[in-house]
Amino acid sequence: QVADTDSNLITTVSDLTRKSSEDIGIAQVAGNNFVSAAEKSAGVNVTGTATPNAAVIVTWGDSTQTTTADAQGQWTAAFTALQIPADGASSIVATQGTGTAMHTALRGVYIVTALPVVPTLELSVDTGRSAADGITQQGLILVGELAAGAIWEFTTDNGAHWTAGLGTSFTLDEGRYAAGHVQVRQTDNAGNRSSVASMPSAIEVDATAHAAPSLALDTDTGHSNADGITQNGHFTLG
Repeated sequence: QVADTDSNLITTVSDLTRKSSEDIGIAQVAGNNFVSAAEKSAGVNVTGTATPNAAVIVTWGDSTQTTTADAQGQWTAAFTALQIPADGASSIVATQGTGTAMHTALRGVYIVTALPVVPTLELSVDTGRSAADGITQQGLILVGELAAGAIWEFTTDNGAHWTAGLGTSFTLDEGRYAAGHVQVRQTDNAGNRSSVASMPSAIEVDATAHAAPSLALDTDTGHSNADGITQNGHFTLG
């Protein structure tokens, strides 16, 4: 969300532009009108259209750049990290001409440089002999602390391959996963990526039903070798 120059709340910045003339306009900034920490650090080029060869004054927060449209009416104004406003809603205003011949365009841009919180992850159920041995029949991993609008990913091979997450969980296939190899991370809509969270202990998922063991009386010493009467009570487990 951003606010326009009249402090009216605008629910999306994905396609916001206002102009007083078709002669001038401002293109989307940073691809989606959200500026991430990396984008701000590198500096941002604001581009747009105006009357060919016209002088254009571009103001973003407290910084103003003057540029000139080329013969095709395209212009660019470069803003450094120090010239880009602090986190939050901002507006860019482009102006050409003066007096009654002045035309302006406005675009809302949201600056987000704070990294998303690190997600949490935990094994839903540990069905092994111990509730903390990491051995389970069910490989369901619960993911928490997901930010609204963010996308998240998980990996099971220590970051070699990442898979987009859905909802708030994912399921491990059968197998053994080394400590720290199951990880999650999230990226906000400005492109800022959180640090990685990982399972601190190894996990083994075993959902295969194993055959029942066999049990046999070693020697049946009764009148019949099948009457279960014996002097020797030794059994063999197989």
